[in-house]
Amino acid sequence: MLTYFEIENFRSFESGEDSEFDLCGEKRNFPPTNVAIIFGNNASGKTNLIDAIEFFRDIFSLYQGGSVPHHLFFAHHSNKDKHIRIKCEIIIDGNSFWYENILQIKEDILESLNESLTVIPYKTHSEKQLFQYESSSQEALHLSSYLVKAKSPKAKTQLYITQFLKYIKNINIVSRHFESYLNQVANHLMQDADLKQSLLRMISNFDLHISNIDEQRHDFLEGQVLMQFHHQDLGKMLPPECESHGTLGLYVLLYFILLTLRDNRLLLVDEIETAIHPDIVEVIIRIIKKNRLQKKHSYPQFIFTTHQTELMNLVGSKRAIFLAEKNQRGATKISSAEDFVNLRGVRDAYKQYKLGRLGAVPFLSEELEELAIQLRKE
Repeated sequence: MLTYFEIENFRSFESGEDSEFDLCGEKRNFPPTNVAIIFGNNASGKTNLIDAIEFFRDIFSLYQGGSVPHHLFFAHHSNKDKHIRIKCEIIIDGNSFWYENILQIKEDILESLNESLTVIPYKTHSEKQLFQYESSSQEALHLSSYLVKAKSPKAKTQLYITQFLKYIKNINIVSRHFESYLNQVANHLMQDADLKQSLLRMISNFDLHISNIDEQRHDFLEGQVLMQFHHQDLGKMLPPECESHGTLGLYVLLYFILLTLRDNRLLLVDEIETAIHPDIVEVIIRIIKKNRLQKKHSYPQFIFTTHQTELMNLVGSKRAIFLAEKNQRGATKISSAEDFVNLRGVRDAYKQYKLGRLGAVPFLSEELEELAIQLRKE
């Protein structure tokens, strides 16, 4: 499970201190929340936080190709010293993995300046250093490059690192472009009949009139799947291009939610309410919250960004509410509702947020406010 994440000099994040995404809170309350929702104005940096965690996941890939896009770095940072710093904590089977690394651009390639991974058993708090990989001249292969070069690693150390890499690899991220995930989902469902049946049952509960989904391999394009949705009321099959954006979005979203619940993964969804009815989003949140922690150190986690402010009332804890807002330099600051000590609870947080007292809300000029008032009267 993810308990802490921060990133420096990435997209709209300038300071690591301002990007602290702490799911345990300042008091390190354990276990962390299994649902966290990020609120904020348009272009406040909510998506950039999702992208930052995706970037963290992808740096463990063995793929090395192309140059590093300069838009990854915070705009006001010095061109002479472009770097990205990442720090996070992930707990797996009671062991706390603290990962911290500084990546610097050199000849359009990210290089690791300092890389370490520490495992701290929670019961004893006795620190065990798995490895320290400093002043590396390797490109951003990170843990994978260490494993390739390591000489006879201890069996337990190997097990810890394998667990860590598996967890990172299985982080799922869903953006607003649901159609781009259709082929990935269909490929998996062709091999996982149980998950497909669970998905069909879930979809039928939302009265989409879909009784079955047929997937077949493409005759000529390797890896491509031809899909058809069987509509019970119409008595015929329809291809995805005939379905609404909302139907496809729900199909993709429910697949990832069921997969995350079953396999105790981490799922991040950018703007969960996109093309999906608010009542359905609310039901999905309630279903997730109903699946309470079955194991102390292993359970599914969900992180959502949204403009649907009513969802704030569903999370059950101020620790699960995060606010994204930019300063005058265009740098994003992430705050938790727990940072506001005067808030009595979740409902109070919702009320104060709607009144604009927690920030992270749209700023309307006097002209726009006057226009809004005039349009209401008309």
